[in-house]
Amino acid sequence: EYKKWLREDRIQREMAYQLRLGFKKIKQPNFSYLRMQGLQHLLQFVKQVEDEAALFSTLQDAEDLNAVWHVYHSILKPETSNDTINTHSLVTSEEKRTALEIIQSAVSHHPKSKLIFSGLLKGLELLLIFLVDTSLSESVHVVSANLIVQLLTDSAENMKTFEGLNGWQKIAERMKDGRLGMNARCACSEAALQAVRYFKAHEVIVKALGENNVKELLKGAATIKIPNTSNESCPSLVM
Repeated sequence: EYKKWLREDRIQREMAYQLRLGFKKIKQPNFSYLRMQGLQHLLQFVKQVEDEAALFSTLQDAEDLNAVWHVYHSILKPETSNDTINTHSLVTSEEKRTALEIIQSAVSHHPKSKLIFSGLLKGLELLLIFLVDTSLSESVHVVSANLIVQLLTDSAENMKTFEGLNGWQKIAERMKDGRLGMNARCACSEAALQAVRYFKAHEVIVKALGENNVKELLKGAATIKIPNTSNESCPSLVM
């Protein structure tokens, strides 16, 4: 037991060190390259904790070591002025995409972070803003749609919040938005498919897309996947 405790203590100390190292870099307000270094460090670290997920989850209970909390406040927190919410003007699309990927990995290991991001930090509202922001790269749109599905899975509280934001209607609207790239529209199609099949939002999606389009969406359910490149296919919807 003592040897086990020593091993776990050593691992948690190393984890805390790696997290703080990344947090320090992403807090640089005027140096994008340093923020990106910190984000890439954190993403690589969080993706490698699979074998010690329980120890990582325990660390995430502490606010000063919570990856979602730090990434949000350093990279994603919106600027507010005159009651208007704008995403951080100095942060690049690449930084935002990487930050969202860190959150994806972190919440998969630490369920409490899912509620922190969605509730306390209003993450679902932020992701919907990202989906309509055509100044952002397509990769940000894709990760935003993917993360929405992840946050809603097995969370009645998050689902209630999302429905209060008219989230499914906005997802359906993004599917028809010609300004979005094909990858982003396919990711929104996947989210809409999840809504119809698992999230009990069939009626909302039908109202937004039309019955024929929903039938086409379900018809393509066997082969639908979120693409990584623009030449991959997704359900063809008659808009």
